[in-house]
Amino acid sequence: MVVSGLDPVEAGLVESLARPGGNVTGVTNLGPELGGKRLELFKEAVPKIARVAVLYDPAIPRSVIEVKEVLPVAARALRLTIQPWEVRAADDFEKVFAALSKQRPDGLYVPRRGPANEC
Repeated sequence: MVVSGLDPVEAGLVESLARPGGNVTGVTNLGPELGGKRLELFKEAVPKIARVAVLYDPAIPRSVIEVKEVLPVAARALRLTIQPWEVRAADDFEKVFAALSKQRPDGLYVPRRGPANEC
């Protein structure tokens, strides 16, 4: 079983990732769902971090889910402030980084893009 962009537990395909049950084996690509854990690891690596800038492309649904739904929950639990920044094209990086140099966040988080068929 290969599942990309779909949570097999939520879809009812398996009981849990740790113990799927039956004869099911395979790989899943849990991108946005792991955003909270990635943020937790970031906080563990840089304990004094308080404000995290998040660069994302709003045209990529999995990035939007991560930035709008997953990261805010994790950020509250970790007492972090996230600052989302939309980057739609390569030209946007210059203006975003100019603004970031003034706001001076403690860290930068970029959600994983995902497979080409999801971009």
